[in-house]
Amino acid sequence: MKKLLLYTLLVSLIASCAPQARLSVQRPAELDTTGIKKIAVGPFEIVLVEEVQQTERNGQWDVEPVTLTASQKQALGKQIRAQVIAKLAENPYFELVYTDEFEKLGSAKQMENAIAAAGYKNKEAQAVISGKLWVQLTKTEGANPAKQELEFVSGGSGRDSFAMSVTKVVWWPYKSLRGTLALELKLLRTVPTEVVAVSTETREFSHHIGGEPLGMMDSISSAAQNLTEGDKEEDKKSIETSSEVLPSFEMTLASLSGSIASDFIRKVSVTTTHLPLSIATGGDPRANMLVQAGAYQMAIDQLQTLTASEPNPDDLYNLGLSFEAIGEYGLARLNYKEALKIDEENPMYAQGLGRIEKITRAKAGLRAQLHDKEKK
Repeated sequence: MKKLLLYTLLVSLIASCAPQARLSVQRPAELDTTGIKKIAVGPFEIVLVEEVQQTERNGQWDVEPVTLTASQKQALGKQIRAQVIAKLAENPYFELVYTDEFEKLGSAKQMENAIAAAGYKNKEAQAVISGKLWVQLTKTEGANPAKQELEFVSGGSGRDSFAMSVTKVVWWPYKSLRGTLALELKLLRTVPTEVVAVSTETREFSHHIGGEPLGMMDSISSAAQNLTEGDKEEDKKSIETSSEVLPSFEMTLASLSGSIASDFIRKVSVTTTHLPLSIATGGDPRANMLVQAGAYQMAIDQLQTLTASEPNPDDLYNLGLSFEAIGEYGLARLNYKEALKIDEENPMYAQGLGRIEKITRAKAGLRAQLHDKEKK
């Protein structure tokens, strides 16, 4: 366990210091979506929205539940649906069918019944995504009191001068927004009617503005001039005139829903991941620059000549990295193994070999999925 932790620390330190190459790696879908190329987006239901507004004044809390109207829930559902459409449109693996026929069915249950009975007109879509949303939200407005010793010194010197300390209560107003979002996404095949994938993920969110600024208590003495009760009201106004604002409820939900939708699409489609991979710095400097610039074939030509006469392990690793970048995984594995034979304790070499083994295991499934989509 200690050795694993040490390796992890070494890899992170190397990655933060070493130059990097960016590689694009395709990964297969986690779930079988054979036969599905064209997808439509159905209704997104707001199952539950619990919103509470908390306000504190002079130590007294006022808690008021906020109820969304049916039209507000519908608008929120459309906004979340738009996020899913945007994520699908970015994915080249699926073709998006732009239709609102399934959304107009109102609920996921009604949509499933219509699809099972073939009671829909658009026969182009091979599957439909629908969703359900649960949200708990608390908005808070308050003010935190804090005591501060203020020292005042009169002018003059000797007997003519004196100092006075006064304890003042300073009020730091703040606003916060926190809550939980749960989104269920379901992919339903149209013919035959079956649930291909269903996933429910949760996101927690929290935003806070105002409150006591860092270091402010050290400088407030020199700025404080008025000790009257009017200061309290002036402090409370400061947050209203601040340039800081809380993100809107709709913006927060849209961002979190987009994150969940991205995770779901990765489960049901081939995805391309861009990996920043560290370049070994102990080899040939010119070859290193070529790898970093993405000139992988030129780097291969240079490194093959070098490693044929003098097998430097860093050059062997960078040669493997270049082969990996152009999709020659067998040659990449060979060079990673050769580098690891020379330096068995190098975590970067071991990580490269492990990455290639993982890509190779997924390659058969990836090939089958891509071939299935090309036939459609």
